[in-house]
Amino acid sequence: MRRTLPIVGGIGLLLVAITLVIITEPAPVTTKPLVADPAPVTVVTVYAQAFAPTLTVLGTTSARWRAELRARSGAQLHWLDDSLEPGTIVHKDQLLASLDTTVLEAQLAQAKSDVAEAKLQLTRTQLEQTVALKMLRGEQNTAFGRREPQVAAARLALSKARSTVTSVEKMLTDTQIRAPYDAVIFQRQVSPAQHVEQGQVLFEIAASDSLDVKLPISDNQWQRLSGELGKAKISLEDRQQQRWPASLRYLAPLANEVTRQREIVLRVDTPYQRIPRLLPNQHVKVHLRLTEQQDAMQLPLSALTRDDEVWTVQEARLVKEHVRRLQHTEASVWVIFNESPSEPRQVVLYPLHSMLPGQVVTPIEAEL
Repeated sequence: MRRTLPIVGGIGLLLVAITLVIITEPAPVTTKPLVADPAPVTVVTVYAQAFAPTLTVLGTTSARWRAELRARSGAQLHWLDDSLEPGTIVHKDQLLASLDTTVLEAQLAQAKSDVAEAKLQLTRTQLEQTVALKMLRGEQNTAFGRREPQVAAARLALSKARSTVTSVEKMLTDTQIRAPYDAVIFQRQVSPAQHVEQGQVLFEIAASDSLDVKLPISDNQWQRLSGELGKAKISLEDRQQQRWPASLRYLAPLANEVTRQREIVLRVDTPYQRIPRLLPNQHVKVHLRLTEQQDAMQLPLSALTRDDEVWTVQEARLVKEHVRRLQHTEASVWVIFNESPSEPRQVVLYPLHSMLPGQVVTPIEAEL
């Protein structure tokens, strides 16, 4: 009993302690998961409206019909218009200079004398042929006896003499240097009373009625322009910020061998008549005003991502949409949405890289 009593007492105390722990155990507390509030995003509501985009590209001016007026024969300069300085505008068939014609006039007189001599020889040969045919009537004879080769040679000699007269007359006409078309003088490389050689350049000219503007066009720009170029209103801006109306001249049939770009050539009328003038070999800005788009939307620049995508909010959820850019301005961009372009949209003003499609957000309306 002495040995078992402590054991029984210890067991009893243990049972009492367990009972007290069970009785004093607090009731379990039920926890509810925390619900995060939707992230706020700043949006702006945009609506479709009509807009005519303007595409601006860089071009290079080029002279139209650039040519060199050369001396057709060697002679001393007989007359030169002293007012023909570089930049002077001349009209078609205007006399610019003339060469001395003394030698050519002598050659023309000799050529006309040769014509008269050839006519006389032909007449003499034909008369001899008539006499020969009468004497040989009814007899067989050769063509030489009938004077046929002699007559043919006399006729050829007359034709040659006449061609020489025509050639010398043409050289006499060429001694008068005239403008082949309405032109502007780029360079004058001759002085009064100067002796010029055959083929020497006297003037460098270009057409004054128009000027070419060449535009290299990339593939993306060509896709936009291919269907609207004929209807576009074209103007260009030079270095003096002066505007010039332009029109389409032609589309180059071949792509550039190096860049593989297409080329559009524009026409600018009367470029040398205004002050300041529009000169060749200058870079200009060409503004192409395209046809009006009915479903265009104006967005802030910050709303467009690098991939030409826009985040919008639909039913409190983020949606990523693809757009087609029309034109950039200083503070905005004009686009057309690929799907349902005419429907109004809540566009996220400042999209983040952490945004996910379908994410629930709280739109906060802002003003443009």
